[in-house]
Amino acid sequence: MKSKQRTEDQCYEYFLWDIPDQSISDQSIPDQSIPAQSIPDQSIPDQSIPDQSIPDQSIPDQSIPDQSIPDQSIPDGKLLVIAQTICNQYKPTKETTCSAAFYPYSDLRNTIRIENCLTKIRISDILRTAPETIIEYLIEILLAKALRRRPQQHWMDKFNEYIHSPNVEEQHALIRRSRKRKILTSPQGKHYDLQEVFCRINQKYFSGKLPQPELSWSPKRSRRQLGYHEESLNLIVISQNLDRKRVPEFVVDYIMYHELLHIDIRPTSRNGRRIVHSKEFNQQERKFEQYKDALRWLKESL
Repeated sequence: MKSKQRTEDQCYEYFLWDIPDQSISDQSIPDQSIPAQSIPDQSIPDQSIPDQSIPDQSIPDQSIPDQSIPDQSIPDGKLLVIAQTICNQYKPTKETTCSAAFYPYSDLRNTIRIENCLTKIRISDILRTAPETIIEYLIEILLAKALRRRPQQHWMDKFNEYIHSPNVEEQHALIRRSRKRKILTSPQGKHYDLQEVFCRINQKYFSGKLPQPELSWSPKRSRRQLGYHEESLNLIVISQNLDRKRVPEFVVDYIMYHELLHIDIRPTSRNGRRIVHSKEFNQQERKFEQYKDALRWLKESL
């Protein structure tokens, strides 16, 4: 996240906002910008035309169900009109230009960049089939955050409720499996074998009932993210930073136990928000035999 002070040549502070929190790529956005004061008539194509799906344009094993049906998708031109209309409501001090496009991210990432009177918005193409109101809420959220304003809770609730609906989560999982590229290593590390760690924790805490996911040490020694569970890829990755002689076995076991809990305890939803560390999750996590010792070691020694 970057920012710099307002100048005479700027309409807004430069700001990069991303949902979820991942920075925008350096790839340029196709030039679809139009001046705010001269929006051409870009009405939605006639949706009454029967089944005219375009053949041979879908990528094998990467398409989202029903996404090829024109009358269920938001055209790029319509997205641009929606974005431009909402941008104009924020009453910039100078004339601005807005561009908006669907982009084939590997997840539900949505980004905005505002710099030098140019607003660039990228929306995950997973949301191409979303209702227009959801797209409007999303753009409102992006703009509010970019301008350091608090988005309305109603927008947040409705957007979160939609993206965590079963149908959208299924589409999201399909896309992640087909597009996500993970650099994986062997579960066998220099000092610890994740295969052995999994079997030990699975038998001790889960009665051996959990199916084994794909296991991997991270490509780099991360100190901030010690482990994660990627549901769509059925994958658990543990930070290579723990594959050291000085790291106690119970610390590696604790990280594995935490990630396996994500498999055993499904996320819950409250007020449209997805909760992965629920009350039940936290209670189960404390049942790890050396829970306090593991947290203390991580805090003091890593």
